[in-house]
Amino acid sequence: MAKCSSAAFHVSCSDVSCDLFYYEDMWPEGCLLHDWHFKCQASTRSSHLDDPFMAATNSTRMLLRVCSFNMHGYKIGSSFLADLCKMSDIILIQEHWLSPDCLHLLSSVNDNFVYFSNSAMSSKLARHVFRGRPFGGVGVLVLVTCKKYFSDC
Repeated sequence: MAKCSSAAFHVSCSDVSCDLFYYEDMWPEGCLLHDWHFKCQASTRSSHLDDPFMAATNSTRMLLRVCSFNMHGYKIGSSFLADLCKMSDIILIQEHWLSPDCLHLLSSVNDNFVYFSNSAMSSKLARHVFRGRPFGGVGVLVLVTCKKYFSDC
């Protein structure tokens, strides 16, 4: 059986040039492209004119830059995560390998982002002394100006 590999990339472009990205012959077979747009309600649009995330345009469609990143551990992926903060509004992270008492490290990645996170090691650490390598963990980094659209569950 053949081993399947994949990769994910985030590409931002203007509305003027986005048609170039949809030219099918440009991409390898099996490549999937997705638009990420945010559409606000007309009643809320006028109340957010000072919000960079909800900036007024000729239409009510807003670009929401979302990416997903498997860190393979916080120590390994934190520098690239900082770079992703420069080009994303929301970052979905997996495999940060942080214990519950170290989740605060995600707050130091970029001052313009807040984090929501969970450790996969919570129950294992509660039962006994941890041995072996760390594992799991998920989180979301959200641009501060977008935070009001999310709730911490």
